[in-house]
Amino acid sequence: MDLHPLFIHFPIALLSVYSFLELIRYFAAGARWTHTRGVLVITGVIGAFMSLSTGETAEHLFKKAELHAVLEIHSLLANVTTWVYAILAAAYLLLWLQGTTLLQSVPQGFRTPISIGMRIASVITSARIAPVLATLGFLGLLMVGSLGAILVYGPDFDPVTSFMYRLFFGG
Repeated sequence: MDLHPLFIHFPIALLSVYSFLELIRYFAAGARWTHTRGVLVITGVIGAFMSLSTGETAEHLFKKAELHAVLEIHSLLANVTTWVYAILAAAYLLLWLQGTTLLQSVPQGFRTPISIGMRIASVITSARIAPVLATLGFLGLLMVGSLGAILVYGPDFDPVTSFMYRLFFGG
């Protein structure tokens, strides 16, 4: 049984809204919603990893040999896109941990790497970097979704899938 279609849409929605909020923050000074953005990207990434897992199973069930190249690119872009968002999610999570007492109980030997990680997380979630990564992630979502539609409905399903098919495979 192919569970992939059941798992893909919720993370796409969460990560799309997250990306939109990052762009609002970039263009509208003072727009924050830090916790909302963090919850959206962390929850979306958890769902995206579940989607990757079910996608691996679906890949083994896929029978259309003529679309195997589409499947490979779809899989690669899904992984890359998930990891772009995972970097953002990890940064938000690290910064949230900074405000807790959990990090106070960390052994002394781990405090320097954690401190470096916190500085990197601050840069990643900054108003200059996070919107760029979110935009790259969103473009990845669009490409992965279009390639997924090609796998399900064929390359001539709509103008977007036709464009994506020609973009990656010519003709």
